[in-house]
Amino acid sequence: MTRQGSCLDPTPDALTVVDRLAGLSKVISPAVMEQALLDTGRAGQRACKLSHRVMLWVVLAMGVLTDLPIRQVFKHARRMQPGDKTPARSNLCEARQRLGVEPVQRVFDLVVKPLATPQTPGTFYHGLRLMGIDGTVLDVPDTPANEAHFGRSSGGRGDSAFPQVRKVSLQRFTLVLHTVRHVGTSRGCPGVSRAAAPRPRHHRASSSSSPRLDGDLA
Repeated sequence: MTRQGSCLDPTPDALTVVDRLAGLSKVISPAVMEQALLDTGRAGQRACKLSHRVMLWVVLAMGVLTDLPIRQVFKHARRMQPGDKTPARSNLCEARQRLGVEPVQRVFDLVVKPLATPQTPGTFYHGLRLMGIDGTVLDVPDTPANEAHFGRSSGGRGDSAFPQVRKVSLQRFTLVLHTVRHVGTSRGCPGVSRAAAPRPRHHRASSSSSPRLDGDLA
């Protein structure tokens, strides 16, 4: 029985953590990570506890262990034993900043691709892959740098409490998979049609609610 006013601990159990990391390692192999670091000029770093390779895996693990703080993610990602010393949160954040976003973007480019075949139910129409464009807005920390770069969205009640990032994705309709993404400011994503998708050979879309039939992505 839980105490009144409290809630259940959302932290995943050890078996769930292992399953998530095992699944992630099957999708993103060490070879892919090494290639991403090489392509973005992060390879060849001297050996250290918080190397780019270590932090790349930690950042990727954060995507499947969203309920855990970064120190806990590091412990699980590095398979640390009880009593092993964990780096301070500030050190992990600094190492994450040194890694940068480019290697993560490169991993996305190397791994993410359409998987459905014409035999997969609901994924093709007259030989064309059914794709849609979706977007969302995410809050980012309220810092002067973020406000200057991303801006704040405005409404009838004034500006938003936090600077916001707008993400637009090209995704498959069924078994939702984001195949291409573009991140921009809350004021919009200029040039998103060029950045987010190749020019299609065939398309039929008269409104945002209509399916996109993209032969180039088949």
